[in-house]
Amino acid sequence: MKYKILILLIPLIFIAGLFIFADSNLQSNLGPSADVLSLESSRSAAARQESKPAFSRGFSLGENLIQEKIKNQEKLNIIILGYGGENHAGAYLTDTIILGQIDCGGKEVKLVNIPRDLWVENRKINSIYADRQKAEDLIAILEDDLNLTIDLWVTIDFDGFRSIIDELGGIEILVQKGFDDYNYPRNDNDQVDAGVMHIHFDQGWQKMDGEQALRYARSRYGVEDGGDFNRSFRQQQVLVAIKNELLKAQNIWRYFSLFKIVRDNFSTNLTTNEMWSLWDYLRNDPDLKIEDKIISTDNFLYASHTSDGAYILLPKGGNFKAIQQYLDF
Repeated sequence: MKYKILILLIPLIFIAGLFIFADSNLQSNLGPSADVLSLESSRSAAARQESKPAFSRGFSLGENLIQEKIKNQEKLNIIILGYGGENHAGAYLTDTIILGQIDCGGKEVKLVNIPRDLWVENRKINSIYADRQKAEDLIAILEDDLNLTIDLWVTIDFDGFRSIIDELGGIEILVQKGFDDYNYPRNDNDQVDAGVMHIHFDQGWQKMDGEQALRYARSRYGVEDGGDFNRSFRQQQVLVAIKNELLKAQNIWRYFSLFKIVRDNFSTNLTTNEMWSLWDYLRNDPDLKIEDKIISTDNFLYASHTSDGAYILLPKGGNFKAIQQYLDF
């Protein structure tokens, strides 16, 4: 069960791992386009300025935000925003929004998927980040509506996952339910080709390359396994499979080529020291208890439509109080 939280933190762990094996001259070899991640003094989400992150070279497990939370046995809230990226239709729509909390005192982890069709500020929540590509814009709304503080953020370009999978030579996934999707987009960008095509996955263990894994994770209209909630489960499977490949000793030599993929497709406000501290804490604590929180039309939401017919989800009772109590973040 402990590895469920590693699913949430795969990008952070992977980036930290790259630096463990990277040569101290790697940054200079990348040239002036390589960024530098500064060690910021302010820890509020609003105060952290999002830019294409760069990475510091330190690995000390000295005092940082993670170490402070662990020492004081406090709670740490993290959000991951997944989007398609360039050459995708709706390039920066965050169709994957995962909120996680690590209770460093209670040895517990909470995970919750925020539905992409949730209606906030007179728009779908997945469109907030698309305006300026600033994680703080979405964070501010979630903090206000859900009455919580988000300490750390990670944004993920799904194209980065596809490239990583190909670089790793593919991943193995157990397809629990075979399915056909007759409405899968024929092209990532519907401005190039708005047509659809048929994709099929057999039940059982499958070896998938980057494109196949992306299709498996993105499919929404499978006849036997459709919908956003089933898609979220498959996305988690892909992340676990990536983690399994990354941890294989024979793939260590690939880390140098994987570094550029990460640099071009992942962003975070964590420092390298914080990533390493978080990884060290998680891998050395065998007693973390995982609690999955579900927000759906089965409990706190109801389906509706905008004036122009768009499907949206609204909180029952007209406010988020019940959801706040349920999450207890």
